[in-house]
Amino acid sequence: MKVRLSTAAQLDAENGINCAMVSVSKDARTVYLGFGSNVGSRMQNLRKALKCLEDAVGSTVIAVSPVYETEPVGNFVDQSHFLNLVATLEVALDPIELLELCKQIERDLGRVATVRHGPRTVDVDILLLGDLVGTFPEGESPAEKGTVTLPHPSILQRRFVLQPLLDLDSGLRLPTGESLRNALAKLGKSQKVVKVGMLVKL
Repeated sequence: MKVRLSTAAQLDAENGINCAMVSVSKDARTVYLGFGSNVGSRMQNLRKALKCLEDAVGSTVIAVSPVYETEPVGNFVDQSHFLNLVATLEVALDPIELLELCKQIERDLGRVATVRHGPRTVDVDILLLGDLVGTFPEGESPAEKGTVTLPHPSILQRRFVLQPLLDLDSGLRLPTGESLRNALAKLGKSQKVVKVGMLVKL
């Protein structure tokens, strides 16, 4: 089932944010979302993304990690450093509905598709959604557009994801049992991240 977006987007007049709203009725799950930005006013982009998320699902974010400045990783490292954080909240959305919402927030805040791992106004990734494991929709290849794999396939290899997740829950494990603290220790001194402070929400 697709996310049902309202025909009229919600407008936050004070901050100039257009945020699509979703309408669902299901049991809620705890989700951990990763946010990143390296284009424009990075901190403001993160604030707006969180505001859009809360407005769309009608739920207040439970907790937000500190913000970290991180070096680019992946196939395109010749770009500005990112600001990254992780937020957790309860959502009554299935994986595809949540993926569509995250992509809608990215579009609403001006993200333009460029090269993979390239510069972006804002990036919203689903890291964990309850105890779900697998690729959704079920039976689809992870390479197919419009699919989401849970937990996020790179969660154990990215310091800028592991550190803020552990800030929120120091004993957090994947649904499959892997310890995030052990995964962080295995990274050694690679992938420099620097804590820059806490985000002041809109």
